[in-house]
Amino acid sequence: LSRRGAEAAARVLRRVAAANRQQDRPRRRRQAGGGGAGGEGEGLAGLLRGPKVRQRLLLMVVQWCVVSFVYYGLSFNVGNLSESVHLNNALSGLVEVPGYGGSTLLADRYGRRPLLAGCLLGAGVACLVAALPLPTAAITFAAMMGKLAASGAFNVAYFYGAELFPTSVRTAAIGACSLAARVGGIVAPQALLLVPVAGTAAVMAIFGAASLASGLVALSLPETLHRPLPDTVAERHPPGDAP
Repeated sequence: LSRRGAEAAARVLRRVAAANRQQDRPRRRRQAGGGGAGGEGEGLAGLLRGPKVRQRLLLMVVQWCVVSFVYYGLSFNVGNLSESVHLNNALSGLVEVPGYGGSTLLADRYGRRPLLAGCLLGAGVACLVAALPLPTAAITFAAMMGKLAASGAFNVAYFYGAELFPTSVRTAAIGACSLAARVGGIVAPQALLLVPVAGTAAVMAIFGAASLASGLVALSLPETLHRPLPDTVAERHPPGDAP
C-alpha cells in the first residue's frame, strides 16, 4: 500500500480469505496520496478523533499499564517470598506456560473480554490472598497463581487490543498501549522499594488492588470474538457494537 499497489494487496487478501474459507469483504479503495496505508489521513489523529475509539484507547491503556505493573511486580518479587530464590524463579517461569497457552485456547471459546477480566480479577484475588498472614508455602502458591493469571491477561491484551481498533489506527493504538505497558514495567520495581518499609504483604496488596480495579474496568470493553474488524474509524459499526 505504501507503494500504491492497492490492487496487488487486494489480490493477496482475496487469496488469504479463500485459504481461510472466509468471505472476502469489499474494502475501500484508497486514492493515491490519500494518507498512504493509514487510509483517509487517519493514524494518530484518527485515533483521537473518534469518540468510541478514543474511549477504547483510554481503557486499553489502563489495562496494559496495570497488566505490566502486576506481571513484572510479581516477577521481581519472587525473592521476597521465601528463602529459595532459585526455586521461586523457576516456578515463576513455569507458571507462564499454562498462563499463555491456556489463555490462547480459551479466548476463542469464551471470548476476549471475559477472559481478560477474569485473568485480572483472578490475579487480584491471588495477590490479596498472598498478602494475608499465611504459611510461607501458601503465600508462595498464591503469588504463583497470581503470576499465572497475569501472564494470561498479558497474552489476551495483545490480540484483544489489536481487535478493538480499526485497521487505519491499529498500529498507533497498539503503540500507545505498548508505551503504557512500559510505564507499568518501570513503576513495578519502584513499588518493591516499599518492602523494607511496609513489608511484602503491603506490596502484594497493592498489586491485588490494581489488578482487581483493572479487571472491573475491562468489563466495560466490547467483545470482539466473531465480530468483523472495521477498516476505518468512520465505519458505521465498530467491533462489539450492535448493528
